[in-house]
Amino acid sequence: MYLTEIYLENTGPISKFHVQLPFTEDSKPLPVVVVGPNGSGKSIFLSYIVDALMEFAKKAFRDTVPLDGLNTPYFRVISPRAIRSGASFSLSLLRFKTAGGDLHYGEKAGRLDPKTYSHDLRSVFAPIWRWQLEGNYKGVSPDENTIKTEMRKGAHVYFPASRREDPDWLNPRSLNVGPDSHSIGRFNKELAKPIRVETCTEASISWILDVVLDSLVDIGRLTPNLSPEKAIDLQNRQILRQARRNIERILQAILQDNTAELCLNFRNLAPSRLSVQLSNGLTIPSLQALSEGQSQLFHLFATIIRYGERDDINMSIRLSDITGVVLIDEIDAHLHPSLQYEVVPQLIKLFPKVQFIVSSHSPLFLLG
Repeated sequence: MYLTEIYLENTGPISKFHVQLPFTEDSKPLPVVVVGPNGSGKSIFLSYIVDALMEFAKKAFRDTVPLDGLNTPYFRVISPRAIRSGASFSLSLLRFKTAGGDLHYGEKAGRLDPKTYSHDLRSVFAPIWRWQLEGNYKGVSPDENTIKTEMRKGAHVYFPASRREDPDWLNPRSLNVGPDSHSIGRFNKELAKPIRVETCTEASISWILDVVLDSLVDIGRLTPNLSPEKAIDLQNRQILRQARRNIERILQAILQDNTAELCLNFRNLAPSRLSVQLSNGLTIPSLQALSEGQSQLFHLFATIIRYGERDDINMSIRLSDITGVVLIDEIDAHLHPSLQYEVVPQLIKLFPKVQFIVSSHSPLFLLG
């Protein structure tokens, strides 16, 4: 599922914005970088895409937003305060393409006659062009089966500007808070992949430990009483060592060390089950010991792999086949210029079928 077209009018500081997003000749999404000074509407632009993903997911899954009685809350509230100063309405329209057809999202606040727009625009967004003159409206045109397929197989995730990963020296009890945790069960009506991700170290490290253990499975000692299909599947899992190497590729890029690798430690002989061995012989004792910028970047891209392989474990082996929409607000936050200019573009290139839509204040990131 990819965003293909967005129309915004009179929302926040945005007077009118209409764009079709770019793709290569073979239909792969090109990264989109939204730039502008503070207060120009970058986060508002991203928020409508997140709201659309949330509204789509709610049609097929019950765990994407908390229930409020019989209702499910919006990610973006519809408020007259969001209407551009001096205008009487705001309008937001989004179109996504999937293998099963187009999906649409629309939101209207204030007083707006739906007949005042061109036939071309109305035809593109016809499935959600059904609001009344007065009042507010929010609607989507999803097919539940299409949504279920697209959200399960793809990495659709939003990393807000408030994202953080706590360092290993922080005592969470001193703040009376703990790290987020999410169910890892597989239930028909549960996506188990939160769309908005502010912090993900705990879930990420638990998953990485599973990947490392998969890479150490002794195929030869497994029971021979398996069906041919199961036997072939287990043989294929030998290449799950590549999933571990893919995680290490991300680490190597961020640490700018081409031989950095994950190490699995004895549980009582090291401060963490997972450490990082560097080429100079030094060891980073745990993944939590990465710097704030390194940690955010590592867990962000590890989450893309984790989400991408949720429905198909082979996606952690073939990063180039992972699809989805990844939204990152202020991608340059906490990053040294070398990470902005060199490393982030390298990491984005690992996922050619993922549509990255990011905001940035940094000219260095754009140059990279």
